Amino acid sequence: MQDIEDSPDLGSLTSALKSLIVDAWLRDQLVLSPKILLSIIAKQWPQFRGRYQQDSHELLRCLLDGIDTQERTRLKTHNTFVSALFQGQLKSVVTCLQCGNVSSIQEPFLDLSLPIPEQRPSVEKQDQQEYDRLKQLSDDIDPRPMSVRATQTCLDLPACLSAFTDPEILFGGNSFECAECTRKFLGGDQDMLKVLQKEVERNMINLNVPEVDIIPKVTLYYMTLKNVPIRPKNFPTEKEREGSDKPSQRLKLLKKPATKQYLLEKLPPILTFHFKRFKATWNGVEKVSTVVRFPDTIDMSSYIQKPGNWSYRLRGTVEHSGGIAGGHYIACIKKRLSFEGDVATEPEGVDRWFYFSDSQFHETSATRALDGQAYLLFYEKE
Repeated sequence: MQDIEDSPDLGSLTSALKSLIVDAWLRDQLVLSPKILLSIIAKQWPQFRGRYQQDSHELLRCLLDGIDTQERTRLKTHNTFVSALFQGQLKSVVTCLQCGNVSSIQEPFLDLSLPIPEQRPSVEKQDQQEYDRLKQLSDDIDPRPMSVRATQTCLDLPACLSAFTDPEILFGGNSFECAECTRKFLGGDQDMLKVLQKEVERNMINLNVPEVDIIPKVTLYYMTLKNVPIRPKNFPTEKEREGSDKPSQRLKLLKKPATKQYLLEKLPPILTFHFKRFKATWNGVEKVSTVVRFPDTIDMSSYIQKPGNWSYRLRGTVEHSGGIAGGHYIACIKKRLSFEGDVATEPEGVDRWFYFSDSQFHETSATRALDGQAYLLFYEKE
């Protein structure tokens, strides 16, 4: 934050946000207008122009992404105050239920978009038995403690977190293309290849090599997986396959049932939750008005793979009232204990909540702040 205070060449978004924060904390004004900041946002993202209803989560993401981009350019580093305060890290893990091979990638996040879980995932009736079998396999390899798995009957923030980290079953038409299963399959003997000829023909492409039987075709495919630098006539190169839209030039791996799961690897000082209250249906977009309870403090140690103190305290909420056609956002903010010199201006241990709705604001109770139809939640690490 020192860079923001001292630098005269801030980006337009960063400068406008800084001015708004300075006005809020240092100037004796009852009402503050963010019109300069909003005009800069509307210039960069045209969807925010005019007086139409917009999504507060989308606005937050545009603001943070925009400031982060400006700061990276200005400071010539990826370490900005946005990433320092808001950025955490997820690990996306895919586990093949056929061979057990595990692949994972790290994904940064500025907020966690949590589903509001249904009682039971929607599965076609004819697929239910297979789903139940794969779900049992998934439960056996789930690394999370039993206490945080999605079995809660109360619809609250921990239940939504459990649903977010719950393994997703990939099967049927949504099966996982497993390179390890394909390698093992292609490395088998000729009798096995002949037995599985139909499966190969169903899952492999036409290699554009005429009049070849199953064994040469499999051999060619195996060579491409192993990056063998030998290319038969008319066989597309890797670059040609990647740049082609023709199905006949895209290699396909064997599809196998698998699980996909998000695990938390790193949590930021400011942990932001977003509830997925708007979903697409056959009739358009509808709002999920289900009440989700959320606590004043939450211990995240059961959700993250690293030991330590992962206790967070709620600092602010954004609520959405109304529906798709017309709605309204309000915010509730918890006032910090402030000091003048070494003397606290508020009684120690007393939190004060304030309610904001456009230009109207007043002090409110913690009960009211924790009882709203939350859309965004902001927690601070203790």
